[in-house]
Amino acid sequence: MLPDAVQILSAAIANKRCVQIYYKSQARPRVIEPHVLFRSKSGRYVVESFQIRGYCSNKRQPPFWRPFQLKKIVNMRVMPELFNLREKEGFSTIRKMVTGEVLSAAEEGLEDYFYFNPEVCGPPKPAGWGESTYRLQS
Repeated sequence: MLPDAVQILSAAIANKRCVQIYYKSQARPRVIEPHVLFRSKSGRYVVESFQIRGYCSNKRQPPFWRPFQLKKIVNMRVMPELFNLREKEGFSTIRKMVTGEVLSAAEEGLEDYFYFNPEVCGPPKPAGWGESTYRLQS
């Protein structure tokens, strides 16, 4: 399990920040809007996301919904880019489909909430916390 990934993604979800990820052994990044972080009934940690840019192994062109298992994310960077909830793209349906323990979920009304917890992601840099890259240990 990637212990820091849960905190980093929870903060990104709460602040509606896009995240650049590298998944499995793929050399090209993906940019996601993380909406729900949960632990499935089988114990897997998953982030249900709307992929807006980047690589897709089956050549599908973003944007689209996709779950990502945290154990397969090898690198991530929280970006300064913000996102809005994807209601028109089916977020309410996706949210209802999540089974297991929800750890973090994007909510309406948090547009002015940009809390940065240095205990979770380290001290902020003057240019903004979205500039940091986090390498995860598996």
